[in-house]
Order: sequence, then structure tokens, then C-alpha cells
Amino acid sequence: MKEQFEKEKWWRVLLHNDDIHTFEYVTNCLVKVVQHLSRRKAYSITWEA
Repeated sequence: MKEQFEKEKWWRVLLHNDDIHTFEYVTNCLVKVVQHLSRRKAYSITWEA
């Protein structure tokens, strides 16, 4: 897995708290965009944001 991460480019994802996007939508987007991220971890990150 380390080799896979070394080949990939790193990105910084910024989350902003707004009244437009639902909690579920943000969690689903995180899972979709950051493929190695578990749904549980994405939920935790969404909650923190």
C-alpha cells in the first residue's frame, strides 16, 4: 500500500460547514473522492467539520 501512495499525488481537501449540503451527502462525497477512506472515518471527519 505504501508504494501505491507514493505513486499517487497528494491532495488537500477543505471542508466548509454550510446549510446547503447534507451531512450524508458530505460523508458520501468523502468516501467517493478519497477511495482508501472508510465510511466510518468519513463520518468522523464530516462530524468534525
